[in-house]
Amino acid sequence: MKINIGHFCFFFYRFLSMNPKLKSNFTTFKDISLDDINKSNDHPRRLMAAIENSVSSLDDPETFAGYVLELGRRHARLNFKPSKSHVRI
Repeated sequence: MKINIGHFCFFFYRFLSMNPKLKSNFTTFKDISLDDINKSNDHPRRLMAAIENSVSSLDDPETFAGYVLELGRRHARLNFKPSKSHVRI
């Protein structure tokens, strides 16, 4: 299934609109307005790729674990501590 980047940018925009305090954790565009997120596809595209890579490797636990651990390592420097309040369903 191919995800439309425009739809994903809208999802990302909505996610940050609902969780404005999280915007500062995204160094790529923490200093730009939410309205400009749709114009800059860089981080939404990388996030979409990370989700796609994670899901496509679910049938191979070793690959999945390696990918998620590396992703976590790259994000550890951000010192981000997620809580239940960060995600609304």
